Amino acid sequence: MSPEGKVTDTSDAKVVLNGETVDPDDYMAIPGPKGLVTNGKGNEDGGFGADGGWQSTKVAPPGVEAVRKIENVGFGTKERPNGRIIGAVGNHVIAYWSKESDGLSAIHDLTTGAIQATVPCRTEETDYEADIPSPRSVVAPQPALSPNGRFLVKGGNVFDLKTGKGTCSDRGEGAKKIALASVDDDGTAYGLAGNDHPRTPVSVSATTGTAKALPETTSTPVAVAKGAGVFATYADADTMRLIVLNLKD
Repeated sequence: MSPEGKVTDTSDAKVVLNGETVDPDDYMAIPGPKGLVTNGKGNEDGGFGADGGWQSTKVAPPGVEAVRKIENVGFGTKERPNGRIIGAVGNHVIAYWSKESDGLSAIHDLTTGAIQATVPCRTEETDYEADIPSPRSVVAPQPALSPNGRFLVKGGNVFDLKTGKGTCSDRGEGAKKIALASVDDDGTAYGLAGNDHPRTPVSVSATTGTAKALPETTSTPVAVAKGAGVFATYADADTMRLIVLNLKD
């Protein structure tokens, strides 16, 4: 199932990626206007793209090798397309590109593969396995867009699709892991920091990337819609209630 709820049967399908016929990635197969957009199944960084359409080797970010040389003991040097899809939302796919440093994460247009924004760090892969929401769950939320479509959050990163830049809020010495769940139209993202329960509610600025700890009793929105925020409250670990609040004065 794609992030938009569309079901695609890829059990017996083959796709053409970077000139090769391969199996699609069952967990990252997103229906696009010009064909199925997916990774090559079973490859750590074997490239991605639209079936028979745009290809990752043609849309690599500046300063990133589109094709990497992999040293394999006993098999010599092998060339392999770089890049791997790690999430998707709306008309956007999020990909991780390997570099000698920490790597780079990029937002690509689902239809054309064009780069829309980048951040100089790794982004955690989306877990699309079924999971019952719980206040103790440390599974990172799925990526989310601001209501106006300008900002995108994934893991601890905030991308500005207008400027093409992004921030890595949970990188650096002493930084805690951050899982952002929502972002509003001014670029303020909301989520939780840390791995231990209870985690710390935080807000993150898309401009500075600075994470600000909020009071422990703060309930951060799990989603932001135009003029409203969606909040989750828990009676216990298994009982969740969703509350929609009008954000206007």
